[in-house]
Amino acid sequence: MNIHEYQGKEILRKYGVAVPNGKVAFTPDEAVEAAKALNTNVKVVKARRSMRAAEERQAASS
Repeated sequence: MNIHEYQGKEILRKYGVAVPNGKVAFTPDEAVEAAKALNTNVKVVKARRSMRAAEERQAASS
């Protein structure tokens, strides 16, 4: 099975598993606003680069 993280979280929530809330941000300013919107003292940033962007950079350097 190949699912995205958000899909996995939906499945877990459906079965009563506690899953932390999250927001998507593409810029540092969006990350700040997303953190404020979560309304919690605990905040974690998960940085991820898309595979497509990595492939485009690799193709450009070839």
